[in-house]
Amino acid sequence: MAPYSMEMVAAELMLTREEMKEICELYFADAEKLIQECEVASSRQDYVEAFKAAHALKGAAANLRMDTVAEGAQKIEELLQTRQTEEMAELLYSLQQEIGRLKNACA
Repeated sequence: MAPYSMEMVAAELMLTREEMKEICELYFADAEKLIQECEVASSRQDYVEAFKAAHALKGAAANLRMDTVAEGAQKIEELLQTRQTEEMAELLYSLQQEIGRLKNACA
């Protein structure tokens, strides 16, 4: 896995480093809330709300070229669509770890 380069993504999106850093900070704050929403909704077996949270997490990650997070959120969406949520806790934990890694890369 190639390291995440905030500078490269900023250039691709035609943003300054400062703008990209601010967007990343907003994303990371939102990502934590979305993961929590996904956990709570799936524990209540509210698969529609859990799917919405996973989908939002995936979309924003893809926009910021955070491919590993987008792929993980996609897997969660697939599990929710089939109601096979046995792996959810492990996937959500992995996403939290990856988001933490990316957060450090963007600091």
